[in-house]
Amino acid sequence: MENFVHASVSHAALAEFGRNARAVGVQLHALEIFEKNECMVRWAVAPYSCGDKREMYSLSKSFTSTAAGVAFGMGKLHPDDRVLDWFPEYASLCSGDARWSRLRVGHVLSMNTGHAACVMPQAAFSQDGVRAFFEAPLSHEPGTFFAYNTAASYLAAELVRRAAGRTVPELLARTVFPALGVEEFSWLTCADGRCQGGTGLQASCDDVAKLALLYLNEGEWAGRRVLPRDWVHMAAQPHSVNAGNGTPDWCAGYGYQFWMTHIPDTYLCYGNYGQFCLVMPKKNTVISIQSFESNASHMRDILLEFAEDI
Repeated sequence: MENFVHASVSHAALAEFGRNARAVGVQLHALEIFEKNECMVRWAVAPYSCGDKREMYSLSKSFTSTAAGVAFGMGKLHPDDRVLDWFPEYASLCSGDARWSRLRVGHVLSMNTGHAACVMPQAAFSQDGVRAFFEAPLSHEPGTFFAYNTAASYLAAELVRRAAGRTVPELLARTVFPALGVEEFSWLTCADGRCQGGTGLQASCDDVAKLALLYLNEGEWAGRRVLPRDWVHMAAQPHSVNAGNGTPDWCAGYGYQFWMTHIPDTYLCYGNYGQFCLVMPKKNTVISIQSFESNASHMRDILLEFAEDI
């Protein structure tokens, strides 16, 4: 069903979308649009396809959030949990700063850890990335300062492993992915062997569209409850104020590993170099994109302009 466009879809709008992408140097590789759970557009340009598995970069974060949602549904992990309760062996390391005792799982998921900047470079290459996370000093009270921090996603993945007894890839492979029909994925690890969490997932445009549809349908797939409805609602609402984070759609708020947008009730999964997924509940529509550009803000802006018009 490659290069399928439903008769009701405006070819003029699609053509303009493509022209706008090319005008700013975006290479559009694959595009899928679903409306009311029906595939309206499934398109790719050779040699790419909607089934190609590729690095998702930070779009991986939304899959890690989904695994946290599974653990939440199992009653094993909650946003209000104290993080140090899950990492007692590091409590003495953090004893000099009482703010660590107030760090919650929800702060980790919403990039509100209290760090001033991303500490993934320290965590990713350490023989103990969790220790590196806790060794990085806090500059703010947890919950009060947004800093885009991929190490928080890495820690979220380790929280899932400790709570559910399985790594994020293992947990998804046993729960969410079989329901969605996602196969043959892989996920890279850090130097310490732990799941990267915030990057490293190899998935396809098809896979990402399925994740978006799962959230659009409030955690149900084909009539089956896959993810708690409460989790979908929590993950897809802003928990972080990131007003100082740049242009409007980088500062519209941040949920549990999802970006809010300037379009009401619309949220975004984003991966570097142009991997995107947009969920629009009010329009009952999702859009999944694989592309390439050095500045992914261009693709985001074009995507949101297109989304407002469809």
